[in-house]
Amino acid sequence: MKFITMKVYGMAVEVIMPYGDKLRSLGWWYPQFLGESLGKKYDVNGNIVDNGRIPVAAVGTTDMHSLTQEHQQGAKNKLVQFITVKKLPKDL
Repeated sequence: MKFITMKVYGMAVEVIMPYGDKLRSLGWWYPQFLGESLGKKYDVNGNIVDNGRIPVAAVGTTDMHSLTQEHQQGAKNKLVQFITVKKLPKDL
């Protein structure tokens, strides 16, 4: 699905917005993972593909007001993922 959103719909930005301060480190880790995994100049056959997205980390509890307006009313070039956990363990 993420490949389709980028190639078919031109969504070059991926925003991950976990809700809750205890999930903040997930929001920092995911853009690093995304950039290292998908940010490639060449495919496995050596062809130039210039692949990848612009990863953006945000935390819903602190960044909701400042970023969501841009996500909703700005350019439609973003895939925004909201993440929450129903019941967090105490020792997360």
